[in-house]
Amino acid sequence: MIPWGGLSCCLSAAALYLLGRSSGRDAEILKSVTRVNQLKELEQHFLKHNDAGSWIQDSALMLSMSKEVPWYLDDGTDRVHVVGARGAAGFALPVGSEAFEESGRSLVRGTLDYLQGLKMLGVKRIERVLPVGTSLTVVGEAAKDDVGAFRIQRPHKGPFYVSPKTELSI
Repeated sequence: MIPWGGLSCCLSAAALYLLGRSSGRDAEILKSVTRVNQLKELEQHFLKHNDAGSWIQDSALMLSMSKEVPWYLDDGTDRVHVVGARGAAGFALPVGSEAFEESGRSLVRGTLDYLQGLKMLGVKRIERVLPVGTSLTVVGEAAKDDVGAFRIQRPHKGPFYVSPKTELSI
């Protein structure tokens, strides 16, 4: 008689091993990707009932979440980390993606909207990223971190700029 329990256990282990190997390759690929600075915004869009009895479109910022991952400037000879660029003058990230998700409709939601004088339209998500290869001019303080590597950061006194403009035009 064939021990089906043992056989199924061995086959399951082999399948998990193969899945783990492919996940490991994916993890290695993801480690090699250059990180970028990103900013996500969520805006809620709605129609608002005004005093004149008409509906006007409006929006409110629900969430502004930002995440700055370690990134560096590279001039071809060496690279230096830039710390706290989000707070620098002249730093504006281009929109990487935008999506609008409509709100679901139901009788209860419609009744609540009517009573509040609002009609929820949906949520707009905006993601901003710094594309790899973007030329930047950075004016700040050069300092060494805990391990002795150089970085550029906001100085205690003086300007801090991170801009796509040239040094002469800042």
